Amino acid sequence: MASANNDSKIAEVMKLVFDERQALIDGKIEGLAEISSQKQKAIESVSKYKEQFSDTDIAVILSACGDLQDLYRSAQAGLVAARSRLQSVQCPSEHLKTYDAAGRNQGFQISTRERFY
Repeated sequence: MASANNDSKIAEVMKLVFDERQALIDGKIEGLAEISSQKQKAIESVSKYKEQFSDTDIAVILSACGDLQDLYRSAQAGLVAARSRLQSVQCPSEHLKTYDAAGRNQGFQISTRERFY
């Protein structure tokens, strides 16, 4: 396999990693499956001939894929946090406690169930 062919395979993988990263950042999740599938095929192509690639080329791909994985983890954590916030709004506590201007509890509670449900 010629060096130019190796370079094009590396460039293909890196472009797909970049495209997947950009789609995730832009929230274009409908395109992620197709990009991921193409990326997997490109990586498998590189893996078949991995002995013909330099350690640097492989390290660059691994680093880019690791960064992409970190981005997926961050996106997942953001979704979990958003879901938690939405649940807290949808399910208010049983009672609403009231406080005076000094921040002291007024000593009584109003049932939120009766008001909201």
